[in-house]
Amino acid sequence: MRRTVMLLTLSCLVLGASAGGAFAAAKAGTYAGKTAQKRAVRLKVSATQVKLMNFTIELKCGDGSSLVDVESDFEPSALRGGKFKDVQFGSTDTVRFSGKVAGSKATGTLKVTDKVGKVSCHSPTVKFTAHRK
Repeated sequence: MRRTVMLLTLSCLVLGASAGGAFAAAKAGTYAGKTAQKRAVRLKVSATQVKLMNFTIELKCGDGSSLVDVESDFEPSALRGGKFKDVQFGSTDTVRFSGKVAGSKATGTLKVTDKVGKVSCHSPTVKFTAHRK
């Protein structure tokens, strides 16, 4: 009788993990979704890396104006334990991003600073959610 209980418990743990529970591994592929600003975000996920393909984000500038940035051309970032975190630098901008991938869903945050001439622009920290295509 005791043996049966142990097998049922183990089976429940395995089924919970494969059904998208806390143990669900990231699925490789292209993920597409939206930011909290209702703008597009795309990532490419492999077993060991996340590559931020592109996203659009709105920044507020020091002169009171707004800037809508379309960001792309990122280097791959390490994926460890389903989590990623990176800072990447462009000619005028800095992009900070982090998040996690579990099963077919990626969630995280984006933050951008950019400079247009002498004017500095900053985004708030913007959440995103993307699903595997």
